[in-house]
Amino acid sequence: MEEIKLNIRNSHCQGLYSLRSFIISIMDNERRLSKIQSLIMILMILFSLVFLGCAQERLILTEQEKMFKNLGVKTSIKWNEDVVNQIRHYDEYGRLIEEKWQNPKGFVVTRRELIYDEVTGRRSKTLWYRADRALKSKQKFNYDERDRLIEERWLTPSDVIRTVTLYEYMNDKIASERKKNNRGHLLYNREYDYNDNYKELVEINAKGDISNRQLYKYDDEGQRVKEYWFNIEGKIITTKEYIYKDGSLVEEVHYEEDDQFKYRLIKKYKDNGLLDSESWHDQDGMIYFENQYTYEYY
Repeated sequence: MEEIKLNIRNSHCQGLYSLRSFIISIMDNERRLSKIQSLIMILMILFSLVFLGCAQERLILTEQEKMFKNLGVKTSIKWNEDVVNQIRHYDEYGRLIEEKWQNPKGFVVTRRELIYDEVTGRRSKTLWYRADRALKSKQKFNYDERDRLIEERWLTPSDVIRTVTLYEYMNDKIASERKKNNRGHLLYNREYDYNDNYKELVEINAKGDISNRQLYKYDDEGQRVKEYWFNIEGKIITTKEYIYKDGSLVEEVHYEEDDQFKYRLIKKYKDNGLLDSESWHDQDGMIYFENQYTYEYY
């Protein structure tokens, strides 16, 4: 992720001209204040403007967000003829701000709204809504001084805690993920280990037993090229292979236990680099499911 400094005119800056007049009035009435007092007051006001983001704000954008920002993507629609369609709306910085799922008749099944902090630009909470538009649940996020997610809370509409997930890091990589219920009891603990181009995830349940283990292999460019899922006995039950072209993921091949072919997922892209379609193929190469993508722009 890359830090991008953007000039953003927000609500905190609307009073800039009135503050300017206030500063001038201080200067005009300097005879009633010492020069040091006047200088301190002016510096405090200027510091407040910068702190509240009137000068510049820091936004940390993912590669996709930067791409959507540069292309001016406003809406993406994933659709097919048989199942629920997915509609996503983005702000001018390429950040997802709303996502909803609807059936082919246009009836919204569920929806979520993503809200970002005005100063830091980080996602602060997500609101989930039911089909009847009633608020179903909330997510709230907390970060450390290095913009790393350290806490995620799932809440009821009335802000009663359902679960809390805590994240810890080592050398800027996630080291553990612990999820607890509203009574503080551990639901699971995920531990991450890194070795050369491999990352291993081990999930330990509340009883202290290994309930899930995954192993990921990356190439020298940091792209995931292989993925293994193990059962509790340590046997591989799922294998995934990832194939890239010009930096874009173009194919996924999925295998079940004993390397039995499951399906091949092929991704195609538009000329501007946006995803155009996804198609699932059986072992004979026949397509049995497909998604199409369309976009709207600012």
